[in-house]
Amino acid sequence: MKKSLILAMSVIIISSVLFAGCGAAKTTIDFESLTNTEVTGYNGYADLRLRFSTKALEDLVWDETFNHAVVIENFADSVKYTYNNYQNLKNGDRVEIQVDYNENIAETLGIRVANNKFFVTVEGLEELREVKLSDVIEVSIGSAFGGGVAIQITPAEDFEETFFSLNINKGLKFVCDEFPEPETTYDSVNTQIRANKNFLTGDPNNRLDVQEGQTITLRAVYDPSSYRQSSFATIEPPANLEELLSSKGFKLESDSAQFTLN
Repeated sequence: MKKSLILAMSVIIISSVLFAGCGAAKTTIDFESLTNTEVTGYNGYADLRLRFSTKALEDLVWDETFNHAVVIENFADSVKYTYNNYQNLKNGDRVEIQVDYNENIAETLGIRVANNKFFVTVEGLEELREVKLSDVIEVSIGSAFGGGVAIQITPAEDFEETFFSLNINKGLKFVCDEFPEPETTYDSVNTQIRANKNFLTGDPNNRLDVQEGQTITLRAVYDPSSYRQSSFATIEPPANLEELLSSKGFKLESDSAQFTLN
């Protein structure tokens, strides 16, 4: 009788443990609180970036008795965001975010997803600074490399760093209406418009016919083929000059201006 009672109690205890394990409460998560949201840029030209927070998930489901690190990392890798817009955002825009994830890994982690859709409302973006082309560059007559005369274009003091980054590898160039054929070329910071299309040959006989006091018209243009970005970049290159300049916080009143050479 005593042995039967002990056996019966053992069966009850084991059954209770199994039942408790099967019905254990899962950890509820929502992707909005587990997502790092970043909106960068200026009003009308901002970009949205989303990144799943592995650390935030660890804080919710970490169990010292079982190392979840690999499983958590696998779950994070499975998270994919889909949104209806992520570029050229402005204040007031409401972006819908849809999240896909691996349900089997979620089950392994013991988590339940409350909602795999959320919204991001754009706010607090600053306005672009509007400037004249003559505020950005200074123009003079200079000596071309390899001989001859060049129209020398130098960044204004407030735009030195901006000018360098944009014209060296981001496709910003200048065209002179009075001299449509010459190429725009660069040294470390300055830009030159010079007559020698094959300037590397250093032909001293091919020169611009420019004189001091002459008025010329310069136009800023964007050459997408010269735009360079990291192979890891996820944002599309600028579509036009306006988008290119917006990345530096300003826009031009007009893409052209007249300058007197000196």
